[in-house]
Amino acid sequence: MIKHFFNLATFLALFMILIGCTENNINNIESMNIYKMKSFSVTSKNSLREINDTKIINIFYEAINNASIISDSTDMVDPQYKIEIGNDTYFLWLYENSGILMNDKDSHTTFSISEKSVKEINSVLANIY
Repeated sequence: MIKHFFNLATFLALFMILIGCTENNINNIESMNIYKMKSFSVTSKNSLREINDTKIINIFYEAINNASIISDSTDMVDPQYKIEIGNDTYFLWLYENSGILMNDKDSHTTFSISEKSVKEINSVLANIY
């Protein structure tokens, strides 16, 4: 009985920590940076855009959090954009109806962005560049 109680208490504690972290992540992000890229390591000159608009930040945040794992990727073409949001940096490839994200800390895994998010991001980028 005590073992079950301990397991339940541990689970609830971890669950509360997880919920607390996810709720606070977007609230702690006051700005983000977007760069156009020439290659994985070179940004385009004068391409930095600092975003302070919470609606735009939320569009990118939701796209990242709702992205689906595609596969292990080892050979990618140069990204179109680099996104710095919170403590993370992502490379971004955008097409008309699809998009791909890669966290710079894990270059072997790519993520697919929803078509809705792609349209929203394309609209944002069209307005800032």
